[in-house]
Amino acid sequence: MRTFEFDERKSSSNRRKHGIDFVEAQALWSDPYLIEIPA
Repeated sequence: MRTFEFDERKSSSNRRKHGIDFVEAQALWSDPYLIEIPA
């Protein structure tokens, strides 16, 4: 499982700008259908 660290102010800003904060975004990494494409 991945662990994440983030700035609360940046997370709040992201919520206002994009409708999702970093806590919610973490759930994307535990999606059983996650597909990672190497850059």
